[in-house]
Amino acid sequence: MSTMTSPATGLSFADLSEGMEMVSSTTRTVTQELVAAYAEVSGDFNPIHLDEEFARRTRFKTRIAHGGLGWAIATGLASRLGFTKEAVIFKRIEEWNFIRPIRLGDELRLKVRIFGLKPVNPRKPLREPATARLAVELINQDIRVVQYGTWFAEFHTLELE
Repeated sequence: MSTMTSPATGLSFADLSEGMEMVSSTTRTVTQELVAAYAEVSGDFNPIHLDEEFARRTRFKTRIAHGGLGWAIATGLASRLGFTKEAVIFKRIEEWNFIRPIRLGDELRLKVRIFGLKPVNPRKPLREPATARLAVELINQDIRVVQYGTWFAEFHTLELE
């Protein structure tokens, strides 16, 4: 099993192997502004996310980020993993688990393990593109997994002329 950080150049489906692991070199810090923006976009104004006085009286003792914000950050970090030689479409979330709270100030990175590789059907490349399943972990600065799950991705070759 090989592990690599995000490559500077793009990867294609042919560059992937079963069990290959990738860790994002890019991180994302959870800020008050991100939490407020996510509340606006989602319409989720639960005080656990926005009101420090309220949040101090909860088991978390401070405000926490929306679970969906963590997932959104994961998708953004995944888009920076270096799959630039092909269009990658995340077709399905097979599962996604919220196991630890994400706190303001947390610095998040992504770890992805590739499995379930299936090459393109050359007779039907548009209907049966190359696919892979991705075991995804969103990790905080203490190297603790805060969210994890499995995604299903399609790889579509770009026509470069």
